[in-house]
Amino acid sequence: MYEQILQVAESFFMQQGYHGTSTRQIADALGIKQPNIYYHFKGKEAIYFEVMVTLSEEVSV
Repeated sequence: MYEQILQVAESFFMQQGYHGTSTRQIADALGIKQPNIYYHFKGKEAIYFEVMVTLSEEVSV
């Protein structure tokens, strides 16, 4: 679920930006409840950070 959250979040962040994306949107897109996201991440900022780390690693390879 961790990786799925990151994949969906990346898509939303790219389309709507950080402020235009909510954890509720991410949860709804995955068909899960928001607490499931908070089980894996402290919040939207933590998700965004992991997405950016992943993208920067892909670019530097």
